[in-house]
Amino acid sequence: ALKRRADWKPLALCLASAALVIGLWGLRNQARYGKFLLAGPQKGWNFYEGLALQTAEDLERQLQMGAEAVRLGIDKDPYVQDDYFWKKGWLEVTEDPKAALLLFAGKTIKFWRLAPYPPHPRAVRWAAGAFYLLLFSLALQGGIIVHRRGIRLAPVYALFLYTWLVHTVMFSGLRYRFP
Repeated sequence: ALKRRADWKPLALCLASAALVIGLWGLRNQARYGKFLLAGPQKGWNFYEGLALQTAEDLERQLQMGAEAVRLGIDKDPYVQDDYFWKKGWLEVTEDPKAALLLFAGKTIKFWRLAPYPPHPRAVRWAAGAFYLLLFSLALQGGIIVHRRGIRLAPVYALFLYTWLVHTVMFSGLRYRFP
């Protein structure tokens, strides 16, 4: 039992440090803007922007969102703008949940692809695909080895899961993806 407690000390220290830094930022936002926000006011914008499957229309969607914010007079207040696009995004999801699930599934497939899409030359796509296939294979092998040795990998798995979910739900441009 004593060894188990010692295993939690680094995790507890990491969580306490993160809570302190993020909590202080949230308190700063509370004092400055009247809202306890843990990060900047971009959740709504990114969520609504992410309701597209990375196409040429994505840039147009961003421009349309910006123009809509100006037209509604909410472009000067990032928090009002964030709330507006958050609600608008959820309305779109709740109006057609099946389409939203299909969109998220498509974005998941794009997230985990091994090779980049055109306009990259075919040789570059094949080389990148082979490199990442080898890289993921070695990572999988390493994961199996450390798992067999009893090393806990939950934080690593949590990072992969978090990154995948953030991309799948929030972003259309592949800013957070492997490879």
